[in-house]
Amino acid sequence: MGVFAKLILMGSLLAAQPLLAGGVAQNFNGRWGDMEIYDAHSTLSFRVNLPRLAERVAPCSTFYIPAAVIALKSGLIKPAVTEITRAQSDIPPTHYWPSAWRAQKHNLRSAAENSVPWYLADITTKRGAAKLKTDLTGFRYGNADVSGGLEGFWRSSSLLVSGLEQVDFLRKVRDGKVGLNRDQMQVLLDSLRLQSQGEYTLYGKTGSCVRTEGDLYGLFVGFVEQAGKPRAYFYLTVDGTSVADVATVRREIVMNSLIQLGFWPEPELPVMVAEQAAPAGESTALVPAAAQTAAAPAAAPAADPAPLTSPAPVAAPAAVETPAVDGE
Repeated sequence: MGVFAKLILMGSLLAAQPLLAGGVAQNFNGRWGDMEIYDAHSTLSFRVNLPRLAERVAPCSTFYIPAAVIALKSGLIKPAVTEITRAQSDIPPTHYWPSAWRAQKHNLRSAAENSVPWYLADITTKRGAAKLKTDLTGFRYGNADVSGGLEGFWRSSSLLVSGLEQVDFLRKVRDGKVGLNRDQMQVLLDSLRLQSQGEYTLYGKTGSCVRTEGDLYGLFVGFVEQAGKPRAYFYLTVDGTSVADVATVRREIVMNSLIQLGFWPEPELPVMVAEQAAPAGESTALVPAAAQTAAAPAAAPAADPAPLTSPAPVAAPAAVETPAVDGE
C-alpha cells in the first residue's frame, strides 16, 4: 500500500472513530461505566466516557497481572513451578471465603481464575514495599502507592490506576517491555487465557471494587490476539450493586464491543438443515447440522472489520471468576 493510500485509510479510520465509539457505548444498556479498546494495528483507541477513563481507581483483582509480572521477573515464582503454598493456620477463617480461597496450594493460573487474595499477598509481602514501589513506578502503573498495606493495597485502598494507564501497561507486557523472558511470558499468557475461536484468543482478568455497601464497580482488562499477534487491548469498568450484578455484564459489554469493532469473530451459529427422510405424516423439521453424522465445517472468521451497525447481543462465555469468588 502506497503512502497516499495509507493516508486516505487513516483519515477514514479517524473519521469513523467517534461513530464507532458511540455505537459500542450502546452496549452498556444505560449502565454507568467506561471503556477503552485500543486497535493494535492502527494504534487508534475507541473510548467511552473519557473523563472516567482518565480517573485513577483501585485495580483490585486486575492487579494480578502486574503482580504476576513482578513475581516472575524477580524469581519469586518460576515458569515451571508457579505453585505457592500457605499453611492453613495462615489462612484466616473468614466465613464468607469460598472453598478455593481456603485451599492451601495455588499456581498462577488457578490463583488468577479464583482471585485468591493470599496468593497475591504472598507475592507482595515477599517482594517488600520499597521494591514494589520501584517496580510499579517503572511500569508507570498508576500512583504506585503501596502504603495501604502489603496484604491489600490494591483492594479499594492506596494503589490507584486509570483505565488509560492499564491499557498502556498491557501493551508494554505484550510487547515484551517489562523484562520477562520467553518462558516467563508464556506462563503469564497461559494463566490469563480465557477462550479461543478460530485464530483469535482472548486473554484477561476480571475484578470488582467496593466503594460502599451496595455500590461497587466491576472491571475487565485484557487483550485479543489474532494468529498469535496482538490485535486489540481493552479496559472496562461498569457500576453495579453487587458482585453478582456485574459479573456477567462486564464480559458481555466487552465481547459485544470487540465483535462490533471487528476485533473478535461473530459467534458461530449452528447450521440448520432439513432431515433427508421424514416419516409419513410428519413435517420435515430443521435440525442442527451438528446432529448429523457429517457436520459441515465451520466458516472461517471474517477478516474484514464488522459493519457499523450494531450486532445482536451475544451471551457472554462463562466468566473466569464466579460471583462467589470474585469478591475484590
